[in-house]
Amino acid sequence: MVSDDTTDGATGAGPDQRGGGADGGPGGGAGPLTCLACRGTGTVISGLGGEPHPVPCPWCRGTGERIEGIDAQEQPSETSR
Repeated sequence: MVSDDTTDGATGAGPDQRGGGADGGPGGGAGPLTCLACRGTGTVISGLGGEPHPVPCPWCRGTGERIEGIDAQEQPSETSR
C-alpha cells in the first residue's frame, strides 16, 4: 500500500500542510494560516546539543502563522554547538 502522507514523523505535522479556515473549519479564508509544525505556538522543541529545549519555529519564525515558501533547512533556528 502506498501512502500519500507527507507529514513529518517527528511532529506529526508537515510544514507544507494548510491550516483550517478562520472558523476552525476546513479550507483557507483570506486570513493567515496556522503553522502546523508548531501548531500556532511559535516554538518547537529542539534536541540539538543533547538536552531538549524550546526554540523559535523555523517554519513560521516564531509568529505561529504559516509563511509561504520558507525553507526551514536553509535558515535553521539554531546551529550545532
